Amino acid sequence: MSQLFLFKDTNSNSEDIIEEEIITEEATISNDLKICRICNLEKSIDDFHLDRGKAYSKCKECFSEYQKNLRIAKKSAPDKPTVCECCHKIPDKWVCDHYPDTDIFRGWICSNCNLAAGYMDDSYHGAAKLFNYLYQRKA
Repeated sequence: MSQLFLFKDTNSNSEDIIEEEIITEEATISNDLKICRICNLEKSIDDFHLDRGKAYSKCKECFSEYQKNLRIAKKSAPDKPTVCECCHKIPDKWVCDHYPDTDIFRGWICSNCNLAAGYMDDSYHGAAKLFNYLYQRKA
């Protein structure tokens, strides 16, 4: 079966950023050092927030910048709609979605859609790859 390609990858070197702060064990940790997934700098584990003994994937400095951008995006956001702007379901938890590395509001979406977008690197290319995978295996 052939793949259906809906999106052309115009930025294959894109390093889009996941909106939801995700605690990860995949980041490189050695000798109490860790690499921040945003600035890509190797820093002391003390430069990362800890949650239940695991370090966040963003260093404190990058996390602070992320939080600042999110606060600004929320201030410019319109009122929440009645349904998620992505899946059109009534959310249990709303998320203020904003463009990566900016304070520009993108939309009000549910937590599940925000996580899904993040897992796809907030990119059309990632979403298209998932779509093509599901399309190839449709029942």
